[in-house]
Amino acid sequence: MKTRSEDAFYEIYSCYFDYLMLIGVKKGFETAQIEDTINDIFLYLWEHSERLSAIKHHHNYILTIFLRKLYRKPRIQFDETLSLEDVAHLASLPSVEEVFIASQEIQLTGQKIRMAVDKLPEKQRKLLYQKFFLGLSYAEIAQANNVSVNTVYNTIYKAMANIRGSHADRKSFISRVFLSLFFAF
Repeated sequence: MKTRSEDAFYEIYSCYFDYLMLIGVKKGFETAQIEDTINDIFLYLWEHSERLSAIKHHHNYILTIFLRKLYRKPRIQFDETLSLEDVAHLASLPSVEEVFIASQEIQLTGQKIRMAVDKLPEKQRKLLYQKFFLGLSYAEIAQANNVSVNTVYNTIYKAMANIRGSHADRKSFISRVFLSLFFAF
């Protein structure tokens, strides 16, 4: 069983992984070498976390030890590196902070959806589960529950209206409901 600190550490690792991969690729290193370096760094950070608690600028520290460790290993040849066209799409990746904020928003939205779904009547929850989690069509749901297709459609529509009605920030909420509804089950 993971502890809270293990979860937090893994979340930091996940946020930094893509960011450090991008830096390593831009510097011309092989992806396997970059991954090994990232894993070495985070293993070191985990093992020495108590000793490193006095560090004030964690981002700078992680970036510095990453580059130092990366440059100590042999570099790949110039002709083995990615072309600028191949790397261009990597520049459009979100920053670590944007990824972290987005993951927090998704988690919060999931919690709100779960609470709203828990407040629904049993029949509405059941039909939502069948539609969004199991991926059944309206006809399949109607057949499984011995009701008409219109009843299924109306019940799911009412359930979604109930979920939407329980949130003040409807526009942003609605845009994320359909993306994360099946995680509520």
